[in-house]
Amino acid sequence: MTMVVLLFWTVALQAQNDMEEVGLGMEELSIPGYRLVYGNVGYHMEDFLLLPNSRKLLLLSSAGQAVFMLLDEQHLPLDTLEFASAPANIQFWMDSDSTFSYNSIFFYKSKHCAIDYKSGVAEFFIGPNTLNFKRCYPIDRRHSVHRTFAQVRNFKVSTFTLPAKKRKRNGTIGVEVNGSAIIRHELPQADSLYAEALLPFAELNGALYVYDALSQTLHRCQGVEHTYRSVHLNADLHSDTVSAHSYRLLPDEQAGRLYLLESHRVGGERRRRGRLQAAVQQRLYSLDTSGMVWQLVELPLPHPASQMRIGNGGVYVIFERPMGNGRSERLLYEARMTL
Repeated sequence: MTMVVLLFWTVALQAQNDMEEVGLGMEELSIPGYRLVYGNVGYHMEDFLLLPNSRKLLLLSSAGQAVFMLLDEQHLPLDTLEFASAPANIQFWMDSDSTFSYNSIFFYKSKHCAIDYKSGVAEFFIGPNTLNFKRCYPIDRRHSVHRTFAQVRNFKVSTFTLPAKKRKRNGTIGVEVNGSAIIRHELPQADSLYAEALLPFAELNGALYVYDALSQTLHRCQGVEHTYRSVHLNADLHSDTVSAHSYRLLPDEQAGRLYLLESHRVGGERRRRGRLQAAVQQRLYSLDTSGMVWQLVELPLPHPASQMRIGNGGVYVIFERPMGNGRSERLLYEARMTL
């Protein structure tokens, strides 16, 4: 039987590395079609990875701190590992089934890392039931508002934005893989967020896939080989609508399938924290490789999914749920249906 816990952490409990269960009404946390897996109101849930033996690795954050938490097959916490680092522009990836790397734009000097106010990578590994620090080292690279670095298991990827030059109206967005540009597009008012949202990538079974939403092509890189094919999606993007769309590629390593999560900001704006925000519609697609077309998956998404992972047909989602007074919380759920 799957167990669910929702945790409150106090400063005193953190120092002792203990956790206290708090009983809450499950009705207010329930979402039709989903099971609650984990929530922690003391931290902001950033991301997670699906591990062998039904375990999960969570990345949580608070001011100046990144917290990794290992969950067992019953979704109960086994161990935590903390890093003093900036919560913005963070990435982490699995180098092997037991070794992981965490990249932050800024590390702060702590007992684990001597890096102070510089970007770097922290490495750690998973023991039988523990998270164990390995090493921490700085990255000698230039950070720019025009470039976003990311890393998957076998590739170094960056999306880039080149601003418009004099006497030229359009800027350029694109993707580099292992130092070579494979995609370039000219856009009016090019923005780094467009590059990340319209050119998503993911690694699947040793190959890197990059979806170009502007030209509706799917790029595949394996070793030095780079190929691409057209893949149809019922969403025509024009220069005046690109800012309303964003995409994420989602690999299912076990099933060997590729999925696409589309987010579309639509009318019906609502006020939140004194600002007007558009409502978000999200759809999940699976890739039909025989016809090279994205096929709609009938998966309900009643709340904005800030992150989604798929493993062996199982769908796990971090939903951002409103709490009132302009606040929201992020909890991890599992879809009751399998793909």
